[in-house]
Amino acid sequence: MCGGAGRGDAGSAATAGPVTISVISASHTPAPPAGHTVRAPRPGDAEAVADVKRAACAGRRDGEVTADSVREDWALPRMDLQRDAWIVLAPDGSAAASALVFEDLPGSFVRIQSVRPGPQSPALERYLLDVTEARVRGRLASAAGSGSGSLTVVTFESERSPLDLYAARGYECVRTFLRLAVSLEQIPPAPVAPQGIAVRSFRRGIDERAVYEAVQEAFLDHWEPTELTYDEWRAIAYDAPTVDPSLWRIAWDGDQIAGVAIASARTEDGWVDDLAVRRPWRGRGLGRALLLTAFQVLRARGLSRALLGVDTDNPTGAMGLYASAGMTQSGDAHLVLRRRLTAL
Repeated sequence: MCGGAGRGDAGSAATAGPVTISVISASHTPAPPAGHTVRAPRPGDAEAVADVKRAACAGRRDGEVTADSVREDWALPRMDLQRDAWIVLAPDGSAAASALVFEDLPGSFVRIQSVRPGPQSPALERYLLDVTEARVRGRLASAAGSGSGSLTVVTFESERSPLDLYAARGYECVRTFLRLAVSLEQIPPAPVAPQGIAVRSFRRGIDERAVYEAVQEAFLDHWEPTELTYDEWRAIAYDAPTVDPSLWRIAWDGDQIAGVAIASARTEDGWVDDLAVRRPWRGRGLGRALLLTAFQVLRARGLSRALLGVDTDNPTGAMGLYASAGMTQSGDAHLVLRRRLTAL
């Protein structure tokens, strides 16, 4: 999967030299391909991991991968970088692959993985699946509860080799996400907010808590919304170095937030990361107004196009909204695959 999944600071991640990953005991430790070594990431590895991600995404213009975006992945909540993340080094010492796993919801784990294309890719894919599954089983064993859970992976629809591997392991497709894009070369249509709604810039030091609460509430209607505390949300969506709240726009109805458009800039592309309208204000055109406002903001920043990701089964009518604004599919579909796992 291209790009980063979270926002934040890398934190502490030092280890001494290549090590064998210990999950529960040596008998449960998968072995990397011959000649390769594996260890936990260090802060200085961020650019090397970003390079692996860029190689894995070659030919797909899905967003710029940077060392900062890697650090954001490493700062995802409910993840211990020393035990839940891996960097695999090739025999020449270069980074060949990376992976991490974090707990998205209680008992529900998500893996982020990248493998540099090459003859060893299939073996590295299998190894990282082995090691992440083993880690999830270990975490399930040490957690209170039923001892069962799931691991979710994401891959491109056209990537046959990983898909065959996942199918053989019992993973099933549970969701499909598309990347949509629109050119910003032409001036976007003027947004028209519903009567009584004022769309304003985000105010630092004032709006953080209200925006967090509005986004959390609005996304309750989405598929498996992530439950973030305020501090977790700040770490991955606000305090990270790549976040620019000057690109955010907030729709107010009096002193209440009706909706938000959270945008970001990545090289020549702009992204609408979150477009959220709270239930009482839906069906009045506010989502379209916020989307077009985000397009204007990104175009004013000098960006050539705007992108976003969308769940094809989104129950709020998002697909129709984006199509009406001129957005079309860009690149492969992302398939979300899942397997039930039990504790070791």
